[in-house]
Amino acid sequence: MQAKPLEDQTAFVTGSGHRLGRAIALGLAQLGADIIVHYGGSRDAAMTTVSEIQALGRQAYAVQADLRDSEAITSAFADIDQLDILVNSAGVFFQVPFLELTLDQWQTALDVNLTAPFLLTQQAAKKMGEQGVIINISDIGGSKNWIHHPSQSISKGALNKLTKVSARALAPNIRVNAVAPGLALKPDDWSEERWEKLGTKMPLGKPGTAQQIVDTVLFLVQHPYITGEILHVDGGDHLR
Repeated sequence: MQAKPLEDQTAFVTGSGHRLGRAIALGLAQLGADIIVHYGGSRDAAMTTVSEIQALGRQAYAVQADLRDSEAITSAFADIDQLDILVNSAGVFFQVPFLELTLDQWQTALDVNLTAPFLLTQQAAKKMGEQGVIINISDIGGSKNWIHHPSQSISKGALNKLTKVSARALAPNIRVNAVAPGLALKPDDWSEERWEKLGTKMPLGKPGTAQQIVDTVLFLVQHPYITGEILHVDGGDHLR
């Protein structure tokens, strides 16, 4: 049997109990990686992801950590001997106008969307050998100036900068890139009609899919000569 591209590698994927994080974890497992499934409060969902990965013939286990807590992040890496891939997928999103955004919401967005990826990158880098890959899941908002989602726009914009700075700091052994999705995963409370209508406003005229984001992550994980890149997967939305 031909070896899979990521066989014998271990990946730590934050927020991988559900939605995009889960899809990324499964995509990595399908290419042969063993997965550390991180979750914050969704234990049942995380254990389901673990079972799905094990059904693919890969090893997996779940680890809980509140990403607002630096000590919890450090503890999450305590039992890891070797790590090859880190995907910072977990995030929070507040749809609150600039003047109504509370200090708690602002701080939570910075803690989860920016500070946690910084701390996770530090911890992961210590566990990576001569080669490692870190992928940050950014957002189209990071390249826009959203006044109704200011904490998202600002925290993801800073995450983009963290990606570039850490790519330089950790080269040549560790590559760091980011994927910036646009309309890729329909909110649970949105109708299909609303989702498709919004997609028509994109330069490519339609919404994307979660699988397209997963495929981009897998591309960057495997490409040996890309680092410090912010790859928009948004149907051209960043051009508007």
